[in-house]
Amino acid sequence: MNQPISILLVGASGAIGSRINALAREDDRFRVAARINRSHPHAEARAIGRENREIVVDFSHFGAIPDSIDLARTRGAPLLVGTTGLDPEHLGALAALAASVPVLVAPNTSVGCVVLVQMVRKISRALGENFFPSIAEWHRSGKRDAPSGTANVLKQAIEHADESAAKIGDQAVVSVRAGAIVGEHVVRFDGPEETIELKHTAHSRDLFAQGALRATAWLVDQKPGSYDMVDVLGLRDEDAENRP
Repeated sequence: MNQPISILLVGASGAIGSRINALAREDDRFRVAARINRSHPHAEARAIGRENREIVVDFSHFGAIPDSIDLARTRGAPLLVGTTGLDPEHLGALAALAASVPVLVAPNTSVGCVVLVQMVRKISRALGENFFPSIAEWHRSGKRDAPSGTANVLKQAIEHADESAAKIGDQAVVSVRAGAIVGEHVVRFDGPEETIELKHTAHSRDLFAQGALRATAWLVDQKPGSYDMVDVLGLRDEDAENRP
């Protein structure tokens, strides 16, 4: 049996990070070697002995991304980023890191959401310019980024689907922050005579934690490069479009 995958968990006290920590403790495939948060910064993790199968998993705040990149580079460890709100500078730094270690950026680690994005791309391409797309998303009141990372990925899936497909403007993306909503995304295609609506609802944050651990187990054995959840689920051969 392979040794457990050693996880350096950034954002271990957060909503999703705490669930990754809890589920990993129940799974013999994993060992959380470091729990990085405000009380235990990245610097403490640098002193931990390097494991053969080690990975940095970041579900914190986009402000911590530079430190997580530096930690992964220093230790030669793969990096899984589930943090949303990344800007072009973050993405550029992650792309540069991917030249030396495997890097997976996943604004949403829900398996269902990954499938939703693929469906949206295919439907947008098939319907063409006579159908007008829109996106609505709901999250908890404390979520800072709006639109959500998943909403942005859905928007990009529509934009990149086909040159002849209808375009989606900023006013066609609506974000709501209220209560304790885990996450809900609705994509509509409104045509002259009919409407198609796709909806994904997250009932528990455990689905994101489970998806993150699935991605962790996959990424740790990959070659250096940039990946996403489509690769984790083995859907790349079915849809060779550019990654959103």
